[in-house]
Amino acid sequence: MIPKECKRLAEVDFPIAEVSRHSAREKSIRHGHPSTLHLWWARRPLAACRAMLMALLLPDPCDPHCPKDFKTHARKLLPQLTGEVGPDDLDLRKSLLKFISHFANWDAANDSTYLYIGRGLVKAAHPEETPLVVDPFAGGGPIPLEALRLGCDVFASDLNPVACLILKVMLEDIPRHGPELADELRRVGQDIKAKAELRDFYPDDPNGSKPIAYLWARTVRCESPKCGAEIPLMRSFWLCKKPKRKRALRYKIMKPSGTGFQPVNPWKHSELVAQSRHLPHLQTPEATYFVTFRCKEGIQLSEQARDAILSALTYWNGKRIDLDTAVVMPDHVHMIFRVFVNEPPDKNGQDACFTLSTILHSIKSYSAKHVNKIMNRTGPLWQDESFNHIIRNEAGWYEKFEYVLQNAVKRELVTESDDYKWLWRRSDRQDACPTVTFEIFEPTSDKEVPSGTVTRAKATCLCCGVVLAPYRVRAQLAEQRGGADTVFDKQRERIGGARMLAVVLLKPGEKGRQYRLPTEKDYQAVWMAHKRLTEILNEWKVGQASSLSFDDTGKMSVPQTQGGLEEDARLTALFLWTLQSTNGEAASSNGANESEEDETDDEDEGETPPKSKAKGYTLVFDVVAVSLSLSALTFPGGKIESSRLRRAWFVSFPSLNERSNCSGRKE
Repeated sequence: MIPKECKRLAEVDFPIAEVSRHSAREKSIRHGHPSTLHLWWARRPLAACRAMLMALLLPDPCDPHCPKDFKTHARKLLPQLTGEVGPDDLDLRKSLLKFISHFANWDAANDSTYLYIGRGLVKAAHPEETPLVVDPFAGGGPIPLEALRLGCDVFASDLNPVACLILKVMLEDIPRHGPELADELRRVGQDIKAKAELRDFYPDDPNGSKPIAYLWARTVRCESPKCGAEIPLMRSFWLCKKPKRKRALRYKIMKPSGTGFQPVNPWKHSELVAQSRHLPHLQTPEATYFVTFRCKEGIQLSEQARDAILSALTYWNGKRIDLDTAVVMPDHVHMIFRVFVNEPPDKNGQDACFTLSTILHSIKSYSAKHVNKIMNRTGPLWQDESFNHIIRNEAGWYEKFEYVLQNAVKRELVTESDDYKWLWRRSDRQDACPTVTFEIFEPTSDKEVPSGTVTRAKATCLCCGVVLAPYRVRAQLAEQRGGADTVFDKQRERIGGARMLAVVLLKPGEKGRQYRLPTEKDYQAVWMAHKRLTEILNEWKVGQASSLSFDDTGKMSVPQTQGGLEEDARLTALFLWTLQSTNGEAASSNGANESEEDETDDEDEGETPPKSKAKGYTLVFDVVAVSLSLSALTFPGGKIESSRLRRAWFVSFPSLNERSNCSGRKE
């Protein structure tokens, strides 16, 4: 065990020149390199990771606290490659640094002698237990891979599920199955290609063009009472900046024919109903009402009571009323809403008909019952009559809407209306809002391309220029569960959520990528994918429920099953097929050269692309499995036992020279 007082080798010296040279050379190595498994951003050189891990795991022999056993073992191991070690501790340090610099060479990474000495040195430095290397943001996995190569235990994780799958295939599936994985992957890949499971979700255009990418944007709604337009969250409107092929988006604002407000003159309406007690009450179909009702004198509503009342106010929204806004004050309530006219038949087949009085009676009676329980009181909660006013015009609607929004501010309960917890407002009236449409054009200068809508987490409305604060953007996205999904109505039409901006195409016989606007067919494919995904998730839930068991204490347990070769190959093949399907390229076991344009585009991912990249399922895994020597026969202890990693975003990887279990854990 290395004492805490002992310095590590990296703290005193490091062969940075040699390691840098090997790291730079590694960029041009493609045959057998793990980077060919999948491109990943800012992938760290294996040479630098391997060398730095060795320097951090080994103590400095010149340190007075360095264990003597380590020095003895190091002097026995190093002469096999570095020659005879001098008698001084400084000579031993130089030999260790020389070994590290040579071990950083890609040609020595899989040499059995280097592996034996490297693991032996680590074992000598940590004789009591295998060192644990933790990488919480593993990405493409160079640090976990090199730690495993040196015989360490590794815990690796990443927020991106694609990175987790890369780690799983490279560090778990290939070592467990070896070259057999490539054969099984060929078979499963051919089976998936035959079924063409994803073809319907990525349809070709009628002219034969293949969509290779769909450009999306999350959306929020402008919260200005005079707007409510949809705001696509875009940092840039550029599609392509290549010379002679510049493409960008520009927008047009389509003003609605009206504001969505339906003006009604109650005195000229044939179905006007007038009632009067202490206050006049007018009711007429299709009218928009501003309603106020107050608590009995002396009653102040608690916070929990206001929660219950706000829930009652919004319950009928979209069912019996079209609610614009509502606020629950400590002693009164304001609402703006319109009663639906055409309602579906009730359970008995009778046409449902709701009026202002029936709606208010339902809200007030329900809320009074629950508030009395919460406040531990009895008797009437609300005053007998409410004040209701039919809004005649748009100006009146805007005035009342703003009055409701600022009510809590005027009472000095909050400084900003958005801070009041018991304010509900509809951020849009979709039948009344201006809409933004896009077109693709070829700009002649950068000034022609509009600025993005997002700056420092603030969203700017394209229609009215109102800026949404970051916390309001986050709040709307939270309501959409992140906003990455498209929302469809019952007629399969998009009504919210993520918006498709453009489709990237490859046209037969034409070089380069083309762009077009999305069509109804594109959204129908998205709807089909949503439906199919829901079916798959439901099938998984049913399957998981059937596999649950309970012990004597009633605690639920899920049986852990060992992943088979076919299951691992199918998971990997589906992943690769998804990537290739979205790229519009058919799988090919022979490989094919990509165009110069595609090579240039791949440079954005932080990797230097190969001049010829293999496509398909076979070459990548053949190279990685054979050249890295990650087979079951290479490592002592045989195959690695591993539990399944179903939907696990935290992955633990065992050492390759120790018998260990690999487990998945949800974080």
